[in-house]
Amino acid sequence: MPKYEIMTILDPKSDISVIKKIADSVFGSSNIEKIEKLDKTDLAYEIKKSKTGLFILMFVNSEANLVNEFVRRSNIEKAIWRFLIINLDTEKGYNKTPKPKPEKPKFFSPHNRKDYKSGDKGTKSTFKKISSKKNEDNNANVEIAK
Repeated sequence: MPKYEIMTILDPKSDISVIKKIADSVFGSSNIEKIEKLDKTDLAYEIKKSKTGLFILMFVNSEANLVNEFVRRSNIEKAIWRFLIINLDTEKGYNKTPKPKPEKPKFFSPHNRKDYKSGDKGTKSTFKKISSKKNEDNNANVEIAK
Protein backbone atom coordinates (compact mmCIF):
# COMPACT_ATOMS: atom_id res chain seq x y z
CA MET A 1 0.00 0.00 0.00
CA PRO A 2 1.30 3.46 -0.83
CA LYS A 3 2.01 5.88 1.98
CA TYR A 4 0.38 9.32 1.87
CA GLU A 5 0.95 12.56 3.76
CA ILE A 6 -2.16 14.72 4.15
CA MET A 7 -1.92 18.32 5.39
CA THR A 8 -5.22 20.05 6.15
CA ILE A 9 -6.21 23.54 7.23
CA LEU A 10 -9.31 23.64 9.40
CA ASP A 11 -11.50 26.42 10.71
CA PRO A 12 -9.85 27.57 13.99
CA LYS A 13 -13.24 27.33 15.75
CA SER A 14 -13.53 23.62 14.90
CA ASP A 15 -11.78 20.68 16.55
CA ILE A 16 -9.45 17.91 15.40
CA SER A 17 -12.34 15.45 15.84
CA VAL A 18 -13.77 16.62 12.49
CA ILE A 19 -10.78 15.30 10.56
CA LYS A 20 -10.45 12.18 12.76
CA LYS A 21 -14.06 11.22 12.07
CA ILE A 22 -13.62 11.48 8.29
CA ALA A 23 -10.23 9.72 8.32
CA ASP A 24 -11.48 6.83 10.48
CA SER A 25 -14.53 6.28 8.30
CA VAL A 26 -12.55 6.39 5.03
CA PHE A 27 -9.20 4.77 5.85
CA GLY A 28 -9.96 2.80 9.00
CA SER A 29 -8.06 3.31 12.23
CA SER A 30 -5.51 0.57 11.41
CA ASN A 31 -4.26 2.35 8.26
CA ILE A 32 -3.73 5.73 9.94
CA GLU A 33 -0.14 5.94 11.20
CA LYS A 34 -0.27 9.33 12.87
CA ILE A 35 -2.53 12.36 13.21
CA GLU A 36 -0.72 15.41 14.53
CA LYS A 37 -2.29 18.73 15.47
CA LEU A 38 0.34 21.32 14.57
CA ASP A 39 -0.96 24.68 15.74
CA LYS A 40 -3.20 27.62 15.04
CA THR A 41 -1.15 29.65 12.61
CA ASP A 42 -1.50 32.99 10.87
CA LEU A 43 -2.40 32.55 7.21
CA ALA A 44 -0.82 34.38 4.29
CA TYR A 45 -4.27 35.54 3.20
CA GLU A 46 -7.75 35.43 4.68
CA ILE A 47 -9.88 32.33 4.16
CA LYS A 48 -13.58 32.86 4.88
CA LYS A 49 -12.79 36.14 6.70
CA SER A 50 -10.37 34.49 9.12
CA LYS A 51 -6.66 35.22 9.41
CA THR A 52 -5.78 32.06 11.37
CA GLY A 53 -6.16 28.38 10.61
CA LEU A 54 -5.72 25.07 12.43
CA PHE A 55 -3.10 22.90 10.72
CA ILE A 56 -3.31 19.09 10.96
CA LEU A 57 -0.83 16.58 9.51
CA MET A 58 -1.73 12.93 8.83
CA PHE A 59 0.28 9.95 7.60
CA VAL A 60 -1.85 7.22 6.01
CA ASN A 61 -1.26 3.86 4.28
CA SER A 62 -4.04 3.55 1.73
CA GLU A 63 -5.11 2.81 -1.82
CA ALA A 64 -5.76 5.56 -4.36
CA ASN A 65 -9.53 5.04 -4.46
CA LEU A 66 -9.77 5.64 -0.69
CA VAL A 67 -7.75 8.84 -1.07
CA ASN A 68 -10.24 9.99 -3.70
CA GLU A 69 -13.07 9.27 -1.26
CA PHE A 70 -11.27 11.34 1.40
CA VAL A 71 -11.00 14.22 -1.09
CA ARG A 72 -14.72 13.97 -1.86
CA ARG A 73 -15.73 13.97 1.82
CA SER A 74 -13.36 16.77 2.80
CA ASN A 75 -14.78 18.94 0.01
CA ILE A 76 -18.25 18.41 1.48
CA GLU A 77 -17.20 19.27 5.06
CA LYS A 78 -17.41 23.04 5.70
CA ALA A 79 -14.82 23.07 8.51
CA ILE A 80 -12.03 21.79 6.21
CA TRP A 81 -10.76 24.78 4.26
CA ARG A 82 -7.75 23.41 2.36
CA PHE A 83 -5.87 20.13 2.05
CA LEU A 84 -2.80 18.82 0.29
CA ILE A 85 -2.15 15.12 -0.35
CA ILE A 86 1.32 13.82 -1.26
CA ASN A 87 2.13 10.24 -2.24
CA LEU A 88 5.40 9.64 -0.40
CA ASP A 89 6.29 6.54 -2.43
CA THR A 90 6.37 8.40 -5.74
CA GLU A 91 7.60 11.76 -4.41
CA LYS A 92 10.94 12.45 -6.05
CA GLY A 93 13.81 12.67 -3.59
CA TYR A 94 11.79 11.94 -0.44
CA ASN A 95 13.76 8.92 0.80
CA LYS A 96 17.13 9.90 -0.67
CA THR A 97 20.03 10.84 1.52
CA PRO A 98 21.73 14.08 0.50
CA LYS A 99 25.04 13.72 -1.31
CA PRO A 100 28.02 15.10 0.57
CA LYS A 101 29.27 18.25 -1.08
CA PRO A 102 32.97 18.39 -1.92
CA GLU A 103 34.82 20.77 0.33
CA LYS A 104 35.98 23.79 -1.64
CA PRO A 105 39.04 25.70 -0.47
CA LYS A 106 38.29 29.08 0.96
CA PHE A 107 39.71 32.09 -0.86
CA PHE A 108 41.74 33.39 2.05
CA SER A 109 42.66 30.12 3.71
CA PRO A 110 46.23 29.93 5.04
CA HIS A 111 47.03 27.08 2.64
CA ASN A 112 46.19 29.11 -0.48
CA ARG A 113 47.82 32.40 0.53
CA LYS A 114 51.28 33.26 -0.68
CA ASP A 115 53.83 34.35 1.82
CA TYR A 116 54.24 38.07 1.10
CA LYS A 117 56.97 38.45 3.71
CA SER A 118 59.32 36.24 1.74
CA GLY A 119 59.64 38.85 -0.99
CA ASP A 120 57.19 37.36 -3.47
CA LYS A 121 54.90 40.17 -4.49
CA GLY A 122 52.40 37.92 -6.21
CA THR A 123 50.44 39.72 -8.90
CA LYS A 124 51.67 43.20 -8.00
CA SER A 125 54.10 44.58 -10.56
CA THR A 126 55.37 48.02 -11.45
CA PHE A 127 54.66 49.46 -14.85
CA LYS A 128 56.85 51.95 -16.66
CA LYS A 129 55.25 54.89 -18.35
CA ILE A 130 55.85 54.79 -22.07
CA SER A 131 55.81 58.18 -23.74
CA SER A 132 54.31 58.42 -27.16
CA LYS A 133 55.50 60.55 -30.03
CA LYS A 134 52.33 62.64 -29.92
CA ASN A 135 53.15 63.82 -26.42
CA GLU A 136 56.72 64.67 -27.45
CA ASP A 137 55.45 66.54 -30.54
CA ASN A 138 52.92 68.51 -28.47
CA ASN A 139 55.60 69.44 -25.93
CA ALA A 140 57.93 70.58 -28.72
CA ASN A 141 55.20 72.76 -30.24
CA VAL A 142 54.45 74.28 -26.88
CA GLU A 143 58.11 75.10 -26.29
CA ILE A 144 58.37 76.80 -29.67
CA ALA A 145 55.26 78.86 -29.06
CA LYS A 146 56.71 80.25 -25.86
